[in-house]
Amino acid sequence: NSIIIGGFSAGGAISAGAALSANGQNEALFGLPQAVDGWVSIAAPLDFYSRPTPFWSAPTAWSTLDQRASALNHLDPLDPPGLVIQGDSDGIVPPLNAITFQAAARRVGYLGLNLDYVTTGPASCRTHQSACGASVAKLDRFFDQVVARTP
Repeated sequence: NSIIIGGFSAGGAISAGAALSANGQNEALFGLPQAVDGWVSIAAPLDFYSRPTPFWSAPTAWSTLDQRASALNHLDPLDPPGLVIQGDSDGIVPPLNAITFQAAARRVGYLGLNLDYVTTGPASCRTHQSACGASVAKLDRFFDQVVARTP
């Protein structure tokens, strides 16, 4: 009875953007998506405004993104709970991206954000492949909270 969407890297950005824009508080780039009960984003660019790595400033799709697609623009207190998994050594989506997103969530009063900041384990699990270093306990707890509809 619960729908939780998720994705990795660009897919994580799409999942977050869809989940956060569904309540229609801010203009969504691709129309108003269906509401979901929760979302998971792994190593995803959630803040399209900060581009502190060569990857982001290279002539790629990231350098031409419409800022309205940034999940950061769709944060509000009514959004469904989300889980962000981010490695502390990610050279593609810098850790600062998740930290900036978390700070923005707090500023607008969005209390449903959970952050699994991967700082231990094999070096490869702390990079853009942070899913392998994610806390299974945090993931289980998040899913249980969403299904039980508890904060």
